[in-house]
Amino acid sequence: MIAIQLQDDAWTDVEEGTEALLDEWLVKPGDSVAAGQVLANVMDYVPWPGFGPFESYEADHTVKGGETLTLAGLTIEVLFTPGHSPGHVTYAIVEEHALFSGDVLFQGSVGRVDLPGGDWPTLLRSIQLLIDSFPAETLVYPGHMGVTTLARERATNPFLRELAER
Repeated sequence: MIAIQLQDDAWTDVEEGTEALLDEWLVKPGDSVAAGQVLANVMDYVPWPGFGPFESYEADHTVKGGETLTLAGLTIEVLFTPGHSPGHVTYAIVEEHALFSGDVLFQGSVGRVDLPGGDWPTLLRSIQLLIDSFPAETLVYPGHMGVTTLARERATNPFLRELAER
């Protein structure tokens, strides 16, 4: 069995369990180029005292958006979706009508922007990109919370009211 983790960013909620699993994986995680800088010096980006410690590591592969990956028989498009973090990426499996939004878009919520490099207008532009680029019925598999669709979030997510008004 081959296990692959596609990371969306390098915040410590992602890193916390990653290192313990690496020895069992045949393919280590990929990450965005900007997040790779965080991975190399992870404790420099931990904003709270007493949180961690986490070990830094070099990603085996990095992505920046615009790539097409072929993994486990799936074609995966990498989309640059900053806002939650500067190097955040979303993964799209177009033929399955699926987005893996990480910490950009959740069921009824969005990614936080109060961590270093977070930016609300940038996050909204990233979400608008997803809404404009994929059909409304596209399934969204977020990094936290339940599965949703772009249509459901556009219609009901209180954080997207600014987009609905456009």
